[in-house]
Amino acid sequence: MRVVLVFPPLWDLNILPMLGVPVIAGCLREFGHSTLALDLNSEFYNYVSTEDFWTKITEHYKAIENSENSDEKTYISELKSACYRPELYIEKVKNYMQVFRDEDLFFTPSNLNSALSDVDTITYAAVKLNQICFDYEEKIGYNIFEDFYEKVFEKIKDFEPDAIGLSVYWEKQLDWSKNFTKFLKKKTDAKIFYGGPQITYSKEKILNKDFFETYADYAIYGDGEVALKQLGEYFNGEIELKDVSSLVYYDKEIQITPPPKEGFKEMFSPCYDGFDFDSYFSYPKVISLESSRGCYWNKCAFCSCSNGVIKNNKSAEQVINEVEKFQEQFGINEFSFIDPAVSPKFLEDFSKLVIEKGLKIKYSAFTRLENIYTKELFEQLSKSGLKFCLWGLESGSQRILDLYNKGINVENNKRILKDAHDAGIFNFVSVIVGFPKETEEDAEKTVEFLTENIDNIDIIAANNFLLLKDAPIEKEPEKFGLTSNDFEFNGSMNLYMPENERIFDAVFDKISKLNEQKIKKLPMHVNCMSSYILR
Repeated sequence: MRVVLVFPPLWDLNILPMLGVPVIAGCLREFGHSTLALDLNSEFYNYVSTEDFWTKITEHYKAIENSENSDEKTYISELKSACYRPELYIEKVKNYMQVFRDEDLFFTPSNLNSALSDVDTITYAAVKLNQICFDYEEKIGYNIFEDFYEKVFEKIKDFEPDAIGLSVYWEKQLDWSKNFTKFLKKKTDAKIFYGGPQITYSKEKILNKDFFETYADYAIYGDGEVALKQLGEYFNGEIELKDVSSLVYYDKEIQITPPPKEGFKEMFSPCYDGFDFDSYFSYPKVISLESSRGCYWNKCAFCSCSNGVIKNNKSAEQVINEVEKFQEQFGINEFSFIDPAVSPKFLEDFSKLVIEKGLKIKYSAFTRLENIYTKELFEQLSKSGLKFCLWGLESGSQRILDLYNKGINVENNKRILKDAHDAGIFNFVSVIVGFPKETEEDAEKTVEFLTENIDNIDIIAANNFLLLKDAPIEKEPEKFGLTSNDFEFNGSMNLYMPENERIFDAVFDKISKLNEQKIKKLPMHVNCMSSYILR
């Protein structure tokens, strides 16, 4: 089977490649399938970040603004509502691209923060224009974004795929993906499938008869590796479609097959062949790694990141082999572990091997405030190249930590942050405010903890309480003294708790003051912040 794997816009500004598509590519290659991986999020950001693009848009406005055609009149009106004066963006893209392509400018926080603000504004305007062009394509007979889609299709056509898959992480990518696959349906007979977290969380809402008749042939929920291997077997005539795991398709009515009973015994190494790391908006260039699938703790009451995930682990030796391969293949020495939480035991084993092999790398990790972290272990981690840790502190109130089922202790947290700081590791601390059972006193304890330990904390992220769908609190709210009436459904993936905004706002103001001096030396974008530390 020949498969094109696509990561679509609009995820976020590309600082480093998302790992999903490279992992699926690595898996399929292990089973003898040919793959072509395309990061169209990165390509789209680069496409709309040129003077030529906004000059083209400006000239397009001028060409039709006096049209007497009723459809074109409505069309230009909608274009202007999305982006009134595109000519103003010509100089802006020139300026912000200089920042992203010049190392000295990139590492000047004021320049980078201004560039980040501009790229968000301009890219979202371009996405709105893209949608309007698709909405009016049949009425006016053309689409000014067609050159981008045709250029992408040329790569796909040359590969001659049997199937084309899109990995959709969140809702904002969905409209663009549907436009793209509607375009592909006119161009190719290759089977089209969707996957990714957005499909997993929202399959009942998104996947209907119209979806399969217009945009796709199949959708895959949960982990995709087993399903895609079996889909290849179906294409080869070895099994029936109903025997493909985790598959959604339309046959007289929506069909949903059960997930696999078990996954593969090993995790596959990501394949970045064909990725252009120079297209990413960052210094230094960073490669994503993972040590495990799902969260090894997997008990937090507000989280569902491991739901539907076939949990698995890599050995430290396997990840070291990946690091050495990527160093040789791409000349990149900076890495980011993207696991929901990297276990302390893995970091201990990994860092020991890095030191033994004399590898010169720098890396970051999301991890938990586990008491197993000792002063000696932090010194070993720092020596191996660990520069940046994102800690899910969540609260300074032990009562709230226990309700969250975090399994951590306030007093231990103080010691861990100090030991990490003393070892030279950058501590990025994340807190959550606004749990329905949280009081003003609980929230104040969080502020007190942060204030007392601010010398050992490099930056703080304050987050309003968002409950992932299918998290323990959402599934069994009565265990937490709640009812389903306490939840307000907001979008397709989150459940929002509206009554605690006042508490959050008060805490956010205090945390902002704690961050005031620290943030002057850092960019606002968390991934760019990591790049600053890994430099």
